[in-house]
Amino acid sequence: MEFNTTDLGNAKRFVIQHCLDVKYVSGWGWLHWDGMCWKKDTTGVISRKAKETILSIYHEITRRREHFERRKIIMRCKLCHSEIIESLKEKTI
Repeated sequence: MEFNTTDLGNAKRFVIQHCLDVKYVSGWGWLHWDGMCWKKDTTGVISRKAKETILSIYHEITRRREHFERRKIIMRCKLCHSEIIESLKEKTI
């Protein structure tokens, strides 16, 4: 499956990769599945998973044939990494 390198594309990546073990509940914040029950994220699980999602974009680069397209994805990936972390910080406050 191929996604754009936009906020929406990255959100879709995150959902596809982590939909079984994370969720956001309005009023509660981010929750993660610990294998037995849903728990509030107090240890940075969601941030680590967001980083995994952004790092997975680098694997997508290997499927791109055009040099320009690969460079564009790398630049967007670096920008998105910091944007996602800031967004997650806002959600946990």
